[in-house]
Formats: sequence, structure tokens, C-alpha cells
Amino acid sequence: MFRNTIQRDAAKQIVQSTLLTPLIRKNELAVLLNVSTKTIERWTKNEFLPPPFRTKAGRTIGWPEHQLEEWSVIMRR
Repeated sequence: MFRNTIQRDAAKQIVQSTLLTPLIRKNELAVLLNVSTKTIERWTKNEFLPPPFRTKAGRTIGWPEHQLEEWSVIMRR
């Protein structure tokens, strides 16, 4: 999959930083944004929100806090 160790190391760092970052679950995000969880699902499907972090099995865990902070800065522009 990765052609060299630099790419593999970079991928590991991204995964590790994501795992160490607090994750915001869908219901928490809905409360923060004052919308329904169905709206969160729709925004994710339509790529209005960044994709949530998922396990290898495909189960959604939540959004890394830093990712949502970056998203909110972009949306304010």
C-alpha cells in the first residue's frame, strides 16, 4: 500500500494524533451545533461536514476535536 517508509510513518502519525485527540460523538455535535442528529448524518453524507473517524470495521466513533475546529474556521469565512 505505502511505497516507502516515509509515507508509512506519516500515516502512523496521523492515526496516532487522531486517536489521542478527543473525539466528539454525533449526539454531542448535534447539541453543539443546535441541529438534529439526522442533520449531522445528512451533512456528513453530503460532505458538508468532514468525515468522522471510523474503526477498521467501519464503525463510526466520532469527529476529532481539532478537525471540527478547522472546519468551523473555514465555515466562518
